[in-house]
Amino acid sequence: MDVEKVKKKKKKKGFKQLHQYYSYTGFYKFVREQLQKYIWPLLFIIVSLVVLNRFVFDVKAYFSFVTQDYAAEGILLIFFISEATLGIIPPDIFIGWAEFQDKPYLILTFLGVLSYLGGLVAYSIGFWIYKIPKVKSMLAEKYPVPLRNARRWGGLLIIAAALLPLPFSPICIIIGAIGYRFRDFALLTLFRFLRFALYGLAIFSFF
Repeated sequence: MDVEKVKKKKKKKGFKQLHQYYSYTGFYKFVREQLQKYIWPLLFIIVSLVVLNRFVFDVKAYFSFVTQDYAAEGILLIFFISEATLGIIPPDIFIGWAEFQDKPYLILTFLGVLSYLGGLVAYSIGFWIYKIPKVKSMLAEKYPVPLRNARRWGGLLIIAAALLPLPFSPICIIIGAIGYRFRDFALLTLFRFLRFALYGLAIFSFF
């Protein structure tokens, strides 16, 4: 019984130390700032669409009509390129697009797979370009803070990027650049599927 108490006490102390470490190094502040940049524009778009759908016109019918002119394969390719490079286009736009397809949950699954694979490609890009001496020097000079933070936070940063509305692709590139173990990265990035499932259910429920 005493042994169990000691183990629990050590475990609790370990969590407390981790919390203090992430707080001291600015991880929570980083996540909060990134979420603030993203959440308010997203909420504005969602509220606007809900209001339009209720009082102006059938949003779902309108977007279904508009998207008929674009092949799903082309849109999925654009999404994959975005997720594998700089992630310029927010994935939530594609999740919203999936809602207006004949098989939204199947499309949502494809999006999750492509996003996961895009993260692996982004990691590989970061891993290989960082081996180029000139690129390594440039990144070290221009982006010392992101590189330092990636080394500090490691796996927790990967999970946060996979789950939360953070710059997923750039973070994957940085994680690759610092030489984070690929096997661990590939495992932790599986949280990306959970993000698409939760966000898909949330967005689908509005229409």
